Amino acid sequence: MDRRYYLARSASALGAVALAGCLGSLEFGDRNGTGDDPGDDSTPDDASDSDREADREIRRAVGQLNKAGLALHAVEERLEDANAEFDADEPRTRLETARDHLETAEEDATDAQLADVEELRAFADVLERLVDVTDAIVGIEFAADDVQTAIDERRFADARDRLRTRMETVADARDRLDPALETIETIDRERLEALDVVDLEPIADGASALDRLLDALATLFEAYDAIVTGNERLASGQADADDREYEAARGEFEAARDAFADATETLASGSDAPSSLVDQIETARCRSETLEEAAGRLVDSADAALDGDVSSARDLEDEATSLIGDADACGD
Repeated sequence: MDRRYYLARSASALGAVALAGCLGSLEFGDRNGTGDDPGDDSTPDDASDSDREADREIRRAVGQLNKAGLALHAVEERLEDANAEFDADEPRTRLETARDHLETAEEDATDAQLADVEELRAFADVLERLVDVTDAIVGIEFAADDVQTAIDERRFADARDRLRTRMETVADARDRLDPALETIETIDRERLEALDVVDLEPIADGASALDRLLDALATLFEAYDAIVTGNERLASGQADADDREYEAARGEFEAARDAFADATETLASGSDAPSSLVDQIETARCRSETLEEAAGRLVDSADAALDGDVSSARDLEDEATSLIGDADACGD
């Protein structure tokens, strides 16, 4: 079943936009598995019937694996459209068929053919994991403006739920990707090349791009989660201040300042973000830094109120209000 996602603007679907270009460098040359049976089924004249059958099944598996790789390659072109879609079922079906061929080949395979089967299964596992991660990322829809709207409307639980659902998706994708990255490092590339498998270097580059993308998304979502917490504590502190509970207000403002500082620190770790996420991370950093400063002013305002200095407390509160407005304008 095709999954369709609408990309009206870059901020509204970070995952899909960020993925564009990650796998676009895949080059498959003439090893494209254009038929279920690759053209040359020849085996040495002295090969047994069982050897020949195993060889045919291995070649059929290679054709299916190459087609699965091509389906991944096609993601970039689909993401260039206004309506982006990724049919993960197609490569998954190819991979399942390839595994069936390998299982059949294994029944009568020689030792050398068994080694081929082992490496092809490792390659199939890499492709399967990359398909799963790509599918998960394309499915992530995130709008920073939606989070900010929820904050403005004091729907903090809603904003947090939206973020944490996406954080869980990214964490699950990370669990799928890491083993693939390890396998890419250890797989026998020369053996796969001899079997006419697609060039692994572009696939490795695509996996590395997904790796960076997942890191950037995790950083962004974690930072916004802290920003939501900071805004929630700000709102609580402002309510305490309105009730002239200045000691309680001070504690809430300090907690807000710490949350915004945590967000800023988290974002500082995202220096290797893909270019498609740089603006989003910079907007989040602008907000966290500005809100941290605003929360600091409110701490000072509460201190002034506790000391009975009403004039200074009001001035500091006005400065904080101005800074909060500046934070809202970040990214405009």
